Amino acid sequence: MSIHVYEPPTTGAISFVDFCVDQSPADAYAAHLAEATQARVNLRGVLKESKRTDRDDKDYLRLVKVCTPLLTFTFLDEYLPQLYGVMGCVAAGEIALRSEPMFSWRTTLSARLFDASPRLALPSLHYDLTPSLLTYSSALSNLRMLMVLVSLRWGGATSPSGSR
Repeated sequence: MSIHVYEPPTTGAISFVDFCVDQSPADAYAAHLAEATQARVNLRGVLKESKRTDRDDKDYLRLVKVCTPLLTFTFLDEYLPQLYGVMGCVAAGEIALRSEPMFSWRTTLSARLFDASPRLALPSLHYDLTPSLLTYSSALSNLRMLMVLVSLRWGGATSPSGSR
C-alpha cells in the first residue's frame, strides 16, 4: 500500500498589530488583534517544530491539536477563526490596513517535483488564508494516514487498552 505523507509548510513571522488599525470606538478590537497574532505565533511554532522532526518521529496529532483536560483546541482551529474575524472587520471597515500585509509561506507540495521549497511572500489576508486551509487539510490527511497505518499494524489483534 502506498500512502503519501504531506510535508508541513512553514510560515514567516507577522504581527497583525503592525499593519492593522482598530477604527472601532474605544479600540474594541485591539485585544482580538493580539489574540490573532498569538494564534499565528503558536501555529508557526508547531509547524517549525514539525519541520525539524524526523519523518518517523513526527507527531501529526500534535500538529493538528493540543489537548487540555476539558477542551480540545486545534492550532488551525484557533487561528482560522481569528483570521476570518480580522478579514471580516477589514471588509466592514472596522479595522483598516496601514499597508497591505505580506505573508510568507514555504511551499512544500511542489518540493518533490522541483527538489526545492521556495518561500513565497505575497500580499493580502486572503493569501494567508489559502495556505492555512491547505496546511489544515494536509495535517488532517497525515493524521488519518497514521491512524490507518496503526489500525493495519494491529490488524485483528487486541489494542493496548484491551478492546478490539
